[in-house]
Amino acid sequence: GKRFPDHVIPGEYGPDAGGPLKYLHKDIGQALAVARENNAPSVIGPVVQSLVALGMREVGGDEASTALATMYERWAGQTFREAADRFKAP
Repeated sequence: GKRFPDHVIPGEYGPDAGGPLKYLHKDIGQALAVARENNAPSVIGPVVQSLVALGMREVGGDEASTALATMYERWAGQTFREAADRFKAP
């Protein structure tokens, strides 16, 4: 969908901005289990699961999955809106 332009860039992380992080974490865990059961490689899956776990500790598992962006904003020292504004055509 349009979650990034509609919710992340303007910093709107309400309930309609995505499902709860705790469900995303659970879903990733289930996908990784299926991959293991089928001997399918999953290089990036565990990394994504770790990032979501960090986000749950930082913003809470009940927050919308898009709220994970606030963790990246903190790491970058700027918001997605600030970054997007820098790249707008004059």
